[in-house]
Amino acid sequence: MEAYPLYDYIQLHKLSATNTQTERGKGIYQFQIPQGFYYSNQRSSVATIEVVSASCSCLTNVVALETLNLGLVQPTPANANTIGNDTDAPPILCSFNNIGKTTGRQAVYQQENSKFQISARPSQITIKFFKDSLAQNQDDIDNVLNDFIILLKMTYYDPIKNIAMLNNQFTPTL
Repeated sequence: MEAYPLYDYIQLHKLSATNTQTERGKGIYQFQIPQGFYYSNQRSSVATIEVVSASCSCLTNVVALETLNLGLVQPTPANANTIGNDTDAPPILCSFNNIGKTTGRQAVYQQENSKFQISARPSQITIKFFKDSLAQNQDDIDNVLNDFIILLKMTYYDPIKNIAMLNNQFTPTL
């Protein structure tokens, strides 16, 4: 019986963010993951991270948003580059559509989750909510975003199979 893939789950909540109010005002939320949080440190050194479920609520007196994106800032995904290395609009984990005055709370619904490759067991996770593809007009995000809960899933794959696969893909250069 094969044991892999293995999983760890992390739930992020707005009130658990540890960064400054200035950063939060721009939609950036940082979370410290305590030592010993992960099930085992014997798992693969590489994992993928994805959103399993998420919900957010916006203040009802704020203009409705057509789209609110959630991006992964840190750990930096190995397999997700943005055009021109854009750090203002990080790789999108999920998007919320049509939230605000009329709908209030909004859950994520999408057909397939983005999975980003990261170093396993990060001690810090930083996410960013942004309103448009250029991540402009960010100064009021914390005022718009009343609350959020995000469930992240870390998937660990068999390290022996990963090494064998990488070796098969390796092409030496002269």
